[in-house]
Amino acid sequence: MNSLGDWTTKTRLLVLLMAVLATGIEPVHAGVIFQFDELGNLAYSLSGAPYVPMANGILERDPTGGVSGDALIYNLTSELNTFQMFNGDVPIGNPVGGLAADLRFTDPGGDRLGSETCGTTQCLMIFYVFDNNGLPADVGSVSSSFPQTPAVFLGSGPFSYSFSYEAGVLNYDGTIVPEPAPFIMLLFGLAGFVLLRKRSKVTTR
Repeated sequence: MNSLGDWTTKTRLLVLLMAVLATGIEPVHAGVIFQFDELGNLAYSLSGAPYVPMANGILERDPTGGVSGDALIYNLTSELNTFQMFNGDVPIGNPVGGLAADLRFTDPGGDRLGSETCGTTQCLMIFYVFDNNGLPADVGSVSSSFPQTPAVFLGSGPFSYSFSYEAGVLNYDGTIVPEPAPFIMLLFGLAGFVLLRKRSKVTTR
């Protein structure tokens, strides 16, 4: 009985040790992860916890003057309360060359240099996407008011581009819908035609 008890204890200790080791080799999560897209959707995760929806980004006057009209602006103040946020641009490179987008961190005064403590003033993130798909973040072609050297490159997906910008314990994971390529639209058209043909055959039987 003692040997069985010793074996059970050793097994529990082994399982506990394996659990500790597994925890130690898991990827380290950023303190706060923001997940957003050019439609204005926004959520955050704290230390790898499930994402919590936040207030959507809104179209309003660009305080930095980056564009003459409105820009898609996210207010990160409540989640970054007491964080020190540095102002400036994070230009995002297109996989096919040039710039695809830009993240601009600023405050209501439109400062593009320096930093502020979130909560003492509002911490804003502006998301510019340089295309004309008609989505809230779209601002048309890139202008000379944005840095031309990409700091972050997009990773391509089947129907979207994604990027991740890490700043200390903060991580910004964004998604951009690329301009539709003609051959992709053609495939969608063919698929729709085939589907309609199949439906018509089913209904006529």
